[in-house]
Amino acid sequence: MRGLEKTNKNSQIKAYLSAFVLAMVFVAHMLCFTPAAWADNKASTENEAAPVATTIATVKQAELAAPKPPASSAANNAAAAEGSALEDKDKNPEVVKKANVTLSTEVEHSISVKLDGRELQSGLVHRSDKNGLYFDPIPLFEALDNTFVYNADENLFSFKRSQDNADLAIHMISGVVLANGKPVGKLPHFGEISESRILLTANALAFLTGTNASYDKDSRTFEFKLDPRLKIATGFDIFVEDVPLQDLNPEPRSVGSVLILPLLPIAEALGHDVTVTDGGTSVTVRRAQDSAIFTLNLDTGLVS
Repeated sequence: MRGLEKTNKNSQIKAYLSAFVLAMVFVAHMLCFTPAAWADNKASTENEAAPVATTIATVKQAELAAPKPPASSAANNAAAAEGSALEDKDKNPEVVKKANVTLSTEVEHSISVKLDGRELQSGLVHRSDKNGLYFDPIPLFEALDNTFVYNADENLFSFKRSQDNADLAIHMISGVVLANGKPVGKLPHFGEISESRILLTANALAFLTGTNASYDKDSRTFEFKLDPRLKIATGFDIFVEDVPLQDLNPEPRSVGSVLILPLLPIAEALGHDVTVTDGGTSVTVRRAQDSAIFTLNLDTGLVS
């Protein structure tokens, strides 16, 4: 099933797969893009002139469910972009020790923001009195169909990414980043998160949304591009024994290079019995051909 991209929406998928294989496809999806912790580093722009404004520190690499991103990761690109936007200034942003701060800013009208080539509304970039750049992230969140919750009692900013259903959170005092409840890194400084407004660094914004950020100094434009591993394609046709399946809900889709198929309609078309147990955390399939029984734990991804 390699090579599936947006352009092949009419591809026909012959689902001669057993329920076990379908379950494994689902498990692969669950593990394919959990955010990784990026090590502290110093990035630069193309002319290697700009400093890193913010970085993400490594917490336990063994806890990560995905490989470490390549050198062109969202964190590195966003840090380089943020530094590039400051190259025409006399000094670098002042180092801020506290993760969440109250900023004194003015809107930087001369800098625009794009998402995958589409220009977003103006006035999203703010420049602080310490010369740092921050972004109003809400239009970007809405464009990507992401949701967030501000919890002042627990000092948590929770974020859910629509593309891979990753549950992320930033502890607003320490800057520790959680992915699906586990610490995966730390943002020493991410901007300001309060009841009245949210302003994030390019680094923090790229990390949460799964985008890569770049800055064009000629057009004075920040562009955020969704990571290829999170790009979604739909419109696939599924055939079981040469018979097309109709009105599938949820519909099949690909997220990056991972194809996700609906287990229930395919298993039923093959004559298998499917049972959901343990409050929806486990799926058991009894295969019709040999009565073999497989159970998938949706919390752990284990198949027994």
